[in-house]
Amino acid sequence: RGIAAHALFEQEGFGARAAGSRHAGSCFVAKLLFAEAWQTQVLRRFRHEVLRPRGWGRGLIRLYYRGAPRVCAVLQRRPALRSLVRAVLGVFAAAVRLMLGAAAPR
Repeated sequence: RGIAAHALFEQEGFGARAAGSRHAGSCFVAKLLFAEAWQTQVLRRFRHEVLRPRGWGRGLIRLYYRGAPRVCAVLQRRPALRSLVRAVLGVFAAAVRLMLGAAAPR
């Protein structure tokens, strides 16, 4: 069951990429806010190590991939909101980095 669920998850991910996203396979919001800084890397690791192995986590990832492009569109139009979300997500990324035992950024 685990292998089949993972295969289905991967297939759905490839389908989303084929739909034309220019950010295929990336963390949409994190990449918009942080580019490829340590925050994006930590959030990617959280997705892979914490969310992806769990059924509920894969569900959250699916919801994120469906909604994140729209969230990014709003954030691009609203700089003040983008700053707020960057601050909140930055704090979350720092907490995740501590939780996962990731090395401190240089």
